[in-house]
Amino acid sequence: MLLLGIPAKADLHYNQYINIYIFSGKLMKYNPCIDACTSDGTHCAGCGRSHAEIAETKLLVKSAVEFIRRQEYENPETFVEVISKSILKKLAKPE
Repeated sequence: MLLLGIPAKADLHYNQYINIYIFSGKLMKYNPCIDACTSDGTHCAGCGRSHAEIAETKLLVKSAVEFIRRQEYENPETFVEVISKSILKKLAKPE
């Protein structure tokens, strides 16, 4: 069995804080949706992400959209850009 091209017997660990699998000390590459979604099995055949990851990502996006709407920002793109930079900065710090 393969998971995104990685043998099932490989040393694969899930990091719940950044919702990503770590393999041999390297982070796995995020694969965005390519509009070829499938619901069979544990992973989408289109993007290769697990259905659990896809569901969590949808909740995260929904939450961000709801927050932006509540704040009534006239420049949501700026908010998203700043939050993105903040998240990447925090991920760069050791745990």
